[in-house]
Amino acid sequence: MIALERVRTTEKVHPNFSGKKRIAWNKELLNRQKEILSGASEGHNFIQSRWKVVKEQLFAESNNKCAYCEATTKIVSPGDVEHFRPKSKYWWLAYCYDNYLVSCSVCNSTFKGNKFPLLDELKALTGPAITATSSKTDIDLMAKILNPDPIDNSGQSLVDFINTNHDERPLLLNPYFDNPSEYFAWKADTVVKQVVLIPTKNHYLPFIEAAEINYGLNRKELRELRFYYYFIYNTFYRTLNDDRISPQTRLETERAIEFMKDKSAPFAGMIRYFDLKNRGV
Repeated sequence: MIALERVRTTEKVHPNFSGKKRIAWNKELLNRQKEILSGASEGHNFIQSRWKVVKEQLFAESNNKCAYCEATTKIVSPGDVEHFRPKSKYWWLAYCYDNYLVSCSVCNSTFKGNKFPLLDELKALTGPAITATSSKTDIDLMAKILNPDPIDNSGQSLVDFINTNHDERPLLLNPYFDNPSEYFAWKADTVVKQVVLIPTKNHYLPFIEAAEINYGLNRKELRELRFYYYFIYNTFYRTLNDDRISPQTRLETERAIEFMKDKSAPFAGMIRYFDLKNRGV
C-alpha cells in the first residue's frame, strides 16, 4: 500500500458526485433512513450503477493497482469500486466520492466485505441526526453538509471529513487519508522465499493485524509474489555494490531500481522500504 492522491477537477470527477446531484442523492438517503426509522421501509436500496462510473478514474489514481495490496489488478480482473466505510453500516456515505477507492476482488470481497474494525469502538461514527419525525427543512439542511463536494468543497469541508476519519481511528488504513509507510514495514525470508508485512513500530501492530485479517495482506499468494519482486530488487542492489561493474551498468541498474520504486510498479511500497533500509536512510 502506498499513499494515493485524489484528483478533484471537473474533468476527472464524475458529475454524479457534485452539485445538485450530490445533494439530491443525499436527500434520497436521508428520506429512506427516516422511513426505516418510522417502520415504513425495511432498508436502503443502494444503486450500484451510480458509483461504478468512477472505476476508471480510481484506477488511474491507483496506477491500475489494488489500493490495498498493490498487486496489478486491471490486467487480470475488472476490480471493485470499494466503499472504505461499508455502506451497510455507514449508509450516509454510500454515494460519498471520498469514501471510494479501487481494490481487487480478493482484498474487497474475500477478506474485507462489511468489516470495519476501530481502535476504540466507542468512537464509532453515529451518522446524521435523522429521526422518524425529521422535517423536510431538517433533511434539506442535512443533505447539503452530509459529505464533501469533491469539486468546490461545499457541504462538509474536506478537512472536517478527514479529521472525522482520524478521530474515529479505523484500524484499516485508507491510502487517501493515511501514510502507509508510517505503519508498514517488511521482512524477507530467503528460506521460505516470502516477504511478510510487519509493523514499523510495536504500537502499530494492531493496524498490521487488521490489514492481515481484513485485507488479506499477508496471504500466501502475496507473500510469495512480493518475494519475487524483492529478489529482483535485491539483485539490482547487490549489483550496485560490485566495484567491477561499468558506469553504464551502474546507471542502468540505478534506473531499474527507481522504476521498481515508482508509484506505477507492483509493490512499490515494499521496494521503497527495503531501498531506504539498505541505503541507511
